[in-house]
Amino acid sequence: IKYQRRSTSNQNPHNNKMATSAPSLILYKQFLRSASEFSNYNFREYSFRRIRNGFEENRNVTDEIQLNEIFKQSKEDLELVKRQALINSLYKIDKSIIE
Repeated sequence: IKYQRRSTSNQNPHNNKMATSAPSLILYKQFLRSASEFSNYNFREYSFRRIRNGFEENRNVTDEIQLNEIFKQSKEDLELVKRQALINSLYKIDKSIIE
C-alpha cells in the first residue's frame, strides 16, 4: 500500500486555530510559570485565575488581526507579571493560614 502525503494547501477551517495553538500554549505556560513565582498566596492565585480567564475569553477568536493584537498585548502582560513577581520576591511576607 502506498501512502500519499496530504497536501497542506487545503483550506481547512481549523488551520488557523492549529497555527496559533502552539505559540498560545507556550505563552500560557510562560504565564503560569511566572505567576507561580509569587510568594504571596493571594497574588499567585489571583494571577492563575486571571490567566486562565483571559485565555478562555480569547479561545474562539479567529480573526488574524485580532489574534496578533491579543498576542502582542499578552506578551506585554507577561513581562508585567514577571516584573511584579520579581518585586514581590523582594518583600517577603509571612505565610498565610491557607498556605
